[in-house]
Amino acid sequence: HSKKESRMSRLLLTVFLLLPVTTRAADHTVLGSKLVVKNPGAPEQRKISVKAKEAGSDDAIVGDPVANGATLTIQINNGTPDTQTYNLPAGSWTGDATTGFMYKDPTGANGPVGVAGMKKQSGVFEIKVVVKGKLGTVSVVPPNPGFDSCVLLALTGGDSYSINFASGTVTNKAATLFKVSRPTQEGTCIAPNPNNLPLNHIVVVMQENRSADTYLAQLSSQGQPAYEAEPLTGNPDPTNPMNPPITPFHKTTYCEVADLNHSWNGTHAEVDGGAMDGFTAANANGADPTGSRAMGYYDQTDLPFYYGLYNTFATGDRYFSSALTQTFPNRLYLLAGTSFGHIRNDSFGLTSASIFNLLDQFSVTWRIYAAQAAYGTLFFKYVSDRSATHVFTTAQYYADLTAGTLPHVAFVDPDLFGSPQNENDEHPPSNVQVGQKFVADIINGLMASTAWTSTALFLTYDEHGGFYDHVVPPAAPIPDNIPPMLGGGDTPGAFDQYGVRVPAVVVSPYAKSHFVSHVVHDHTSILRFIEYRFGMPSLTNRDAAADPMLEFFDFNSPPFVTPPSLPAATIDQTQLNACPSS
Repeated sequence: HSKKESRMSRLLLTVFLLLPVTTRAADHTVLGSKLVVKNPGAPEQRKISVKAKEAGSDDAIVGDPVANGATLTIQINNGTPDTQTYNLPAGSWTGDATTGFMYKDPTGANGPVGVAGMKKQSGVFEIKVVVKGKLGTVSVVPPNPGFDSCVLLALTGGDSYSINFASGTVTNKAATLFKVSRPTQEGTCIAPNPNNLPLNHIVVVMQENRSADTYLAQLSSQGQPAYEAEPLTGNPDPTNPMNPPITPFHKTTYCEVADLNHSWNGTHAEVDGGAMDGFTAANANGADPTGSRAMGYYDQTDLPFYYGLYNTFATGDRYFSSALTQTFPNRLYLLAGTSFGHIRNDSFGLTSASIFNLLDQFSVTWRIYAAQAAYGTLFFKYVSDRSATHVFTTAQYYADLTAGTLPHVAFVDPDLFGSPQNENDEHPPSNVQVGQKFVADIINGLMASTAWTSTALFLTYDEHGGFYDHVVPPAAPIPDNIPPMLGGGDTPGAFDQYGVRVPAVVVSPYAKSHFVSHVVHDHTSILRFIEYRFGMPSLTNRDAAADPMLEFFDFNSPPFVTPPSLPAATIDQTQLNACPSS
């Protein structure tokens, strides 16, 4: 099969099983879908072969999902091993090429390795076929970390084909057809890892609306001199340009009096073609006529956990948001490598492909943990259709850590809505220490779990939220051929420039200690890292060109096999009480 054929949108799957067969009275050949017995002979040495056939092909034998499991069709044939990648739909064994079947031979020594989707009562889990030597012993294991009930299916040579589960049952329905019931006992789970990274889990936490300078302006003088955090000298006073500029200042309150301007138009005005002098004017209003609230910053006395985190692990001072606009488009870049033209928070129920399609296609388990609604559910119909099996509360995150069932890829979403006193996403006007505590709990829970030894956690912010930053966003690869959806009065522009700089840190036993990267990154760099780890293709030109942040890691000598001690994420109760309650 050619690579072009591997991308066909509609495929049917046949698993051809060529095993060492000891016949009692006959050798075997295949005619269509029936097993025919003829000509006695000596045992043969055979291999496993997996082939994909176009829809309608006579010998593409496909079983329909059943109430308590799925059907798996197996044939005896002398096919040649194939190492292409194919797709198998989640709802049945036919359909569009969006989820399911992966087929690889990483070594070429012992035969092919394949993964196929199987239907169970509450969704789809994956099976992995592993060939043990040229005689063809086969093990089939769903590559999940436990919560979808991993099973073991063994097929050995002989006329009757002995099939055994760790638990559950398999019924021989016909000469070549087997029905697989869901088991109760978990098994060993494997995900594709073509680049041999020692990471089984990737956790992504994206908070809201803080620029690098508003959070980390003091990092260079408070423990990390390599981090470029020199603040702006000031922005003009919009009430009178002849007045002294509005200069950065240490904020003494942890709740904002009002949200800031981070719209498409507002952000372009703030960046001002690279002058970075429009933050005050874009945020001036009746309550704040000079827009000075955009120029405030915090330090380690306000955010002790964050300053400890960024001083301990690997960070970067050239990490930018993905677009000069607000939340939804930037979060879409994280999940899909593009905003599909959206410049506002209006992207609901998209049918376009995202990282979640890729994860399913490559048998990589995933979950979204959300305190309220999950962004992935809001954005993508694919996710909302699977929310029952993939979207859970943040409480489940801690339960999965305790149970050892953290998926391969996890997104942990903060509150979308709430009062400034309890909203934990750090979006103004919410209390920044409440958000810091939310993140600290996520990280401390991970470091205390067995998953720590094989996990990388990425923490960043969707966009700057209207707060100042002094570093000019550089040019960026245009992700696709979809232009911005500009309306009347919108600032002309394209998706050819990164957004304003935001904080980012990698937390892992393999994260370099006290490290600062000066390489340009954006949200698609996290996406690219996920793709790199699991051998998946890029979604757009943007993530294809993104640096995967490998320099943040030391995979040879992990610095934090033993998790470090970090400062407590304290909440000043007096400050919290001063925040609006609604």
